[in-house]
Amino acid sequence: MRVSTSMRFSLAQGTIQKRTQELVKAQEQIATGAKINSLGQDPVAGRKILREETSLREIESRRRIALESELNLQQTDAVLADVSDALQRVLEVSIRLGNDTFNAQDRGIAASEVTQIRERIAELANTERNGRFLFSGLGNTSFPFDADGVFSGDSKQLMVPIGPDALVAGTIVGGEPFIDSATGESVFTVLRDLESALRGDDGAGIRETVDEVRKQIDQVAGSRQEIGHTFERLENILNALSRAEITANATLQQERDTDFSKTVLDLQESELGMRSALTITARLNELNLTNFLG
Repeated sequence: MRVSTSMRFSLAQGTIQKRTQELVKAQEQIATGAKINSLGQDPVAGRKILREETSLREIESRRRIALESELNLQQTDAVLADVSDALQRVLEVSIRLGNDTFNAQDRGIAASEVTQIRERIAELANTERNGRFLFSGLGNTSFPFDADGVFSGDSKQLMVPIGPDALVAGTIVGGEPFIDSATGESVFTVLRDLESALRGDDGAGIRETVDEVRKQIDQVAGSRQEIGHTFERLENILNALSRAEITANATLQQERDTDFSKTVLDLQESELGMRSALTITARLNELNLTNFLG
């Protein structure tokens, strides 16, 4: 089929239009650093980008929740470490002063120390973080223990979402380990019994509190062990979130971010094609003029 001059001219014009679009696209990609700047440019890639961006927002939200829970439990564990040290001192006092070689004056002095320790433990049991009380349970916006060590919180536990159908403990059970959830026995009751025995110069009564103090120490250790298990779970969750973030960012980079080396080559190729099309168009224009004059 014979190709007329007008057909050649139309083909050249189409090439110029196509190369112009390619040039604009390449320049835009270089300027913005993005392969596409609207869904209309590439609907399939656009949907992938939206999906991964949503995924990254969810990952960041879950990470914030997990980190906040971790900080909350870290402070809880630090408080319980102080409680454990205080109870170890009480145990030393109860074992030593249970010896009948000590007199009423010695035991009275020891009773004052135990009173101070009990008051300190009460302060620790009312520790607050960001307007929330660590040992108050689910409704943790008010002091869980009064001056006498009476618990007014609840025996529930705050569970926070860190993934689809996945929850993790944000607190330990309300009242624990200061109150035995099974028996209702309070560490403050045990300490008061020891104080009374010391002030009453009651050697047998002092010795009877030794096992009770040990039990309180074990309860604190159990709560700290529970926190340790939760820490491990949170660490696994944070590691999984980091891996998911890396995958999402890699997909985003592939679908959204400009490959500058490739785009520069595309730009150069489009410029070369544009120059060739313009050259052909100019020659066709000259030919048409020659035919017209001839």
